[in-house]
Amino acid sequence: MLNVENLSVSYGAIKAVRNISFHVAEGEIVSIIGNNGAGKSSTLRALTGIVTPASGSIKLFDREIAGTKAHKVSGLGMSMVPEGRGIYTRMTVLENLEMGAFNRRDKEGVKRDMEKVFDLFPVLGERRRQKGGSLSGGEQQMLAVGRAMMQSPKILLLDEPSLGLAPQVIEAIFEVIKEINRIDKTPILLVEQNVYLALEVSNRGYVLETGEIVLTDTSEHLLRNEMVQKAYLGIE
Repeated sequence: MLNVENLSVSYGAIKAVRNISFHVAEGEIVSIIGNNGAGKSSTLRALTGIVTPASGSIKLFDREIAGTKAHKVSGLGMSMVPEGRGIYTRMTVLENLEMGAFNRRDKEGVKRDMEKVFDLFPVLGERRRQKGGSLSGGEQQMLAVGRAMMQSPKILLLDEPSLGLAPQVIEAIFEVIKEINRIDKTPILLVEQNVYLALEVSNRGYVLETGEIVLTDTSEHLLRNEMVQKAYLGIE
C-alpha cells in the first residue's frame, strides 16, 4: 500500500529525516515511535505532500508520489489526522465532516460514511450542530479522525492522536483506531509518543531517533526489546 525508500527531509541546513525506509502493507497498523524531535511528523508531512522531500522515493499503490502536492495526494486516497487536530473551530461538527468529503461525488457513499462516523463517535452525532471550537479536546480529536474518515481513505495516517488528552479519552480513541482497521481493513500508519499504546494496537513498529530508523520489528517483539523498554517504557 505504501512503500518508502531512502527518504530524507531537510529544513534548510537542518536534516530532520535521514534516508529512512519503511512500508505499510494491506490491512496493517504500523507505528513509528520516538521522542520529540525524532522526525516523526516531518516524515508524515513528506508523505502527504506538505513538505517536499530532499531525496528518496514514496510509492502509494506503486505510484511515485514524492514531491506531489498535498491536495493531489489526498485525492489518491491518503488521509491524515494532523498533530493538533486542525479542525475548523468556527464550523459545526457536521460542516467539518462535510469538508472531509469535499472532493467526493458519491452522495450515497458520503451518507453511509457519515453514519459510520456517528456510530463510532456517538457524541459527534449528538453535537452535530455544535461549533467545533466548543468541543472538548477529546471530542475535537474524534472530529479530526471522523473528518479524515469522510475522505474514504485507502490509507490513514495519524500524527500523535493521544497528544494532550486525558487517559480515558486516549483509551477510547485507540479503541476506535483498532475498530477502523478491523471494519474496513484500512491500513493505518500511526506516529505516536505513547510507545506502549502505539505498539499495543499495531502489527509492526519502527523506532525513529534523530531522523534515523534504528530498530524495526513486530510490535510484540518491540514491547519486549530491552532498548525500547529502557528508553521509552521506563523499565530498567
